[in-house]
Amino acid sequence: MFNLGGPEILIIALIIFLIFGGKKLTEFARGLGKTSKELKKAKRELETAMDETKENVNKTLNNMNINEEGKQSTLVSKQDKVVMDKSAEKVNQ
Repeated sequence: MFNLGGPEILIIALIIFLIFGGKKLTEFARGLGKTSKELKKAKRELETAMDETKENVNKTLNNMNINEEGKQSTLVSKQDKVVMDKSAEKVNQ
């Protein structure tokens, strides 16, 4: 993005050090470190929550016999087939 190399970064760091001084710079660096740590923790928590949600959705879809295309599975249990056959017999009578 900025195409900064080693010498440019060193010059910028030196200017910042001269402007703010050593004490303020260490406080700033410490704050950046804590912020980075908290962001990483939040990212892990978000990834875990998304994985759990994905697992729950997959379990629900499996329980509903939904295939990958989003259509209800055509597999019918023996018990469902017996009920359907009895219903068909009643209609035909």
